[in-house]
Amino acid sequence: MTKIQRTSRELFKRVMKKGRGRNSKHLSLKFLPLQADEKSFVAVVSKKNYKRAVDRNKLKRRARAIFRKLEENAAPGSYILFLKSKSLLLTYQELEKEVADLIGINK
Repeated sequence: MTKIQRTSRELFKRVMKKGRGRNSKHLSLKFLPLQADEKSFVAVVSKKNYKRAVDRNKLKRRARAIFRKLEENAAPGSYILFLKSKSLLLTYQELEKEVADLIGINK
């Protein structure tokens, strides 16, 4: 398993502007297909929803771990995952299922 590519600011802006979006109850995903066979991933957790850095970091770690697990089945492109309020209440398995559904992987 390779290390997930970090998304540059320029790519982040381009994904936000031109990317396609999908939503679920606890998550939102923006995706922009890329020409190369690269995948980049960013997890965004709002300070407005989670005041404690411990909670924000926990959600980001979970999201990165889930993406690493699903990465081989995901289409090449840049992914931005927004974790909404109440995402912390989900178990790891529930969060993994929602991410897989948003990415389009039937698990």
